[in-house]
Amino acid sequence: MPDGGIQWFNGCTKFLDGSTAGCVGNELAAWTQPGDREIGSAPRYVTQLRGDATRNTDLSLAKYFQLSERFKLQFRADFLNAWNTPSFGGPDAFVSDGSFGQMFGTSNGPRNIQMALKILF
Repeated sequence: MPDGGIQWFNGCTKFLDGSTAGCVGNELAAWTQPGDREIGSAPRYVTQLRGDATRNTDLSLAKYFQLSERFKLQFRADFLNAWNTPSFGGPDAFVSDGSFGQMFGTSNGPRNIQMALKILF
């Protein structure tokens, strides 16, 4: 796979000069760039491509400590994207790009943990 991307679908494209891009092994071209003054010679952009589903789990844990009759202490820990599950970004949607159909990077952030203390009175 060129540039280390993930192939989401067959993005093998044949260009006007006969060269191909985005092909893996002996894969046949699934896309062909139209010639000048042919129907559909506008820049190709496939808008119906979808990326991976987002699977984030956020967790919060809290514990209350009674300090006195009037004061309470709350300890809280929040885990954002607790399982650190990646959601891959949308694929490159320009047919004329050499990386057409490949996905690079993730669309969600890494796991974040934050802790807090709060005095309630």
